[in-house]
Amino acid sequence: MNQVLSTTTPEEVYSVGLSGVGQIKKLSLDPNSELAKVNSDLEQEVTNLGESLEVGRGLASTRVVNNFDTKRDNTTKALTKGVEALTYVNNPEISGAASDVYEVINSVGRRIYKLSYEEQSAVNRTLISKLKEPTVKSKLTKLNMFSYVEELEQDENNFQEAFNNHSELKIDVKKVIPEREQARVVRQILNTKLLPLLNILASYSSEVYGSTLNSINGLVDSINTKSRTRLTTRANAAAEN
Repeated sequence: MNQVLSTTTPEEVYSVGLSGVGQIKKLSLDPNSELAKVNSDLEQEVTNLGESLEVGRGLASTRVVNNFDTKRDNTTKALTKGVEALTYVNNPEISGAASDVYEVINSVGRRIYKLSYEEQSAVNRTLISKLKEPTVKSKLTKLNMFSYVEELEQDENNFQEAFNNHSELKIDVKKVIPEREQARVVRQILNTKLLPLLNILASYSSEVYGSTLNSINGLVDSINTKSRTRLTTRANAAAEN
């Protein structure tokens, strides 16, 4: 009898579980039948796994947002401190230009990176706009510092895109079971309840249950093959090292 391997990923288990639930529902079963009850349990656990995966994506998204925020913070610091350092050089032309630019930066706000995400984005956009004005840009170019403005603009765009994507996830961080633990629950229902029962039913009535069993078995074979391929690839890589 086919079984879902323990080495399959939560995403793979979710895909088989979700498809399996849909396939069983097409059979129009008596709600009180054993297969309908098992499928109902599976559906609930698959839904829980979906929530676990959603939270996992949210946490991953949070890390992406934090990384982009750190990047723009570092660029802001490099720009600000770099310009400030040039105000101390002995060349009056350079120190004068640096002082003018530094004044523009301070007029927008000091320690921008201490602000909240939204406030920092608003201030950054204002700062970038002022630093790109022709007179200020020429001074930054003289200081070989304008590339930091371009870098900050790109950092801000990257951050904003990641932040918007994260917000769209609408993650409700509640007591959700970790995805790998929940995947084990779904896998167990598939391996010890749904597939064994479906095999028995198909052996007595293949015309009713046979195609459903074959369809689910095909999905199981597919993810098991992917899992075995991953394991083989890792083993080969380890052997080469």
